[in-house]
Amino acid sequence: RHYRKILRSLNGTACYFPLSRPEQRRVEDGTERTRGDDGEYHTTTAYSDVTVTLTYTNGIITSPGTSLAHGFKVTMEYLDGVGQVELPRTGKMHFFTQEKGIFEAAEIGVTPMCEPTPLLNQLFANTRQQWEAQLPAVTQFYDDHRRKLQVERDTKERTLAS
Repeated sequence: RHYRKILRSLNGTACYFPLSRPEQRRVEDGTERTRGDDGEYHTTTAYSDVTVTLTYTNGIITSPGTSLAHGFKVTMEYLDGVGQVELPRTGKMHFFTQEKGIFEAAEIGVTPMCEPTPLLNQLFANTRQQWEAQLPAVTQFYDDHRRKLQVERDTKERTLAS
């Protein structure tokens, strides 16, 4: 439960947390000259599907915040992905910059039961100052929410008992 509170307190937090992964992209890769039905030759842009390893550096953590009704889904969104790949048709290098990437919970070290993992521990270390500042407010929200549910439960029990 403590790790979930920390993750909720980090909602919207920007942080330095480098990650890389291979991704598929379709890119222009030269031209093709083909003969059309009219017998004329036409030059068209050729495309290649490539796998490039993109490296992301500064991300924004998105968690459910204090809305408990939405379940618990944590992601890290990046807008600074970079990478390069040699194109198969032309042999030229293609450079990727400012690529967008969204990493799901497992990719940033968050397990379904929110157990500590090396990656999650690193994320918490990188964001310690931010989550320590927000954690009291999140804890207060949980406490208030629990009290509200208990009052509702008690009211229903009194109504049923009478």
